[in-house]
Amino acid sequence: MKYTTALLTFAVMMFFANACASAREGLSDTQVEQIHQLVENKFPASGAGAAVLVLKNNKVIYEQAFGQAVIEFQVPMRTNSLLNLGSITKQFTAVAILMLQEAGKLSLEDNIAQYIPEYQQAHSNIITIKHLLTHTAGIPNYDGKNGYTHHGTEKDSFEMILSAFNVVPLEFKPGSNVNYSNSGYILLGRIIEKISKLSYQEFIATRIFDKLGMKDSQFYDYYSVVPGLAKGYEIEEQAPYNIVHGKAVKPSLLGDGGIVSTLSDLTKWYKALDTNTLISSQNLALAHSAYILEDGRNTKVGLGWKVANLGPFKTVEHGGNNHGFENYILQLPEKQLVVMVFTNLNRSYPGSLAEKIAAVVTGLPIAEKQKIALSTEQLDRYTGKYQYADGDVRSIQREGDILVSVRNGGQKLQLIPFDNNKFYFADAPVYWLRFEQDKVTGVNTMYSESRVNPYIKAKQVL
Repeated sequence: MKYTTALLTFAVMMFFANACASAREGLSDTQVEQIHQLVENKFPASGAGAAVLVLKNNKVIYEQAFGQAVIEFQVPMRTNSLLNLGSITKQFTAVAILMLQEAGKLSLEDNIAQYIPEYQQAHSNIITIKHLLTHTAGIPNYDGKNGYTHHGTEKDSFEMILSAFNVVPLEFKPGSNVNYSNSGYILLGRIIEKISKLSYQEFIATRIFDKLGMKDSQFYDYYSVVPGLAKGYEIEEQAPYNIVHGKAVKPSLLGDGGIVSTLSDLTKWYKALDTNTLISSQNLALAHSAYILEDGRNTKVGLGWKVANLGPFKTVEHGGNNHGFENYILQLPEKQLVVMVFTNLNRSYPGSLAEKIAAVVTGLPIAEKQKIALSTEQLDRYTGKYQYADGDVRSIQREGDILVSVRNGGQKLQLIPFDNNKFYFADAPVYWLRFEQDKVTGVNTMYSESRVNPYIKAKQVL
């Protein structure tokens, strides 16, 4: 008992020491306390954890850990805990491609057929490296295709993953639309291997980790014992939404995910990007610019990053999640600000938390969607079935005085009204649905929206 009390006392002392240091470096005591409360409200001391860092003008002005790295044994999360970054890995893949372009080894406008002739769809469609980087190639995600599943513990070869989507037709003409595709980044990883004559992991480790002194960064392997690695958890998909063990997920070692790292190492990464240690300022600007489709629509997707806005400020950002970890990095280039929120809890939506922390630091108002009350008659206007362009169907149903959403017969999700025609998802408030009714036909159009993604439109079919 005395040992436990001593640990708690030490943890409290360290928090206040970090808080005081933050105040000296540019955050007021009030801002520090605001950030602390925002994080603690989502990650209480006894639950899953979060490691949070704020970088301003390349200086750490806030760094604190919350909750538990291993809940069962009450092992606290630490600021140097290792966490699985998931799709934040994609920015490393994108920078690796840009490094090869600067070395004269490839061009972003190259047809990928010359590098990956084994990919069948590249022979009947013109797909460029840039299409892969910006998720505009139309290549469907490999998970769930031809019986493939990402659940499990064994490493998959490139050939095995490719077989899942190799014969599946593209979802759209390359450059005409945008749809997030892990498959595209698997192909990018292969291109890096073909050109460099190194495995994807070796290229990232030797050309980036070693060069930047990212000594704690490595690639996830289910069977490896990694000191300091937090254990992954997730929130149940059904009520009562308990925290449970994260499902086993196969290692992603081919470009779309898999890096395990720390706040400190990612700080080195962002400093290196800012000082053009790896790629030129021109190529970094390209990576941080949204791709514009053939019809002029903004995809809000750069090369390995999403590009959007928070209030009046441009943002460059990306998240990463799997069954056990969910992380987010939000950058405001104009303010020289980077906010990192790493967690060992999937479905915890750290992107929303990163937004609020950035608002505290910059003095922006913290945006909250305020729930409003709608009558059953108003709710009934939006019930029905809605079909997206890819064939998916979302059913909107009224149950008493609430609306629920079911996509393709899957999980039932509660919708919360915050405007007469707008509803956010109760368990994921960063996403919402907007309904527009044709005044002549009375038929609705539904728009799936978020701050960082272009809307996806669905027509009412029933």
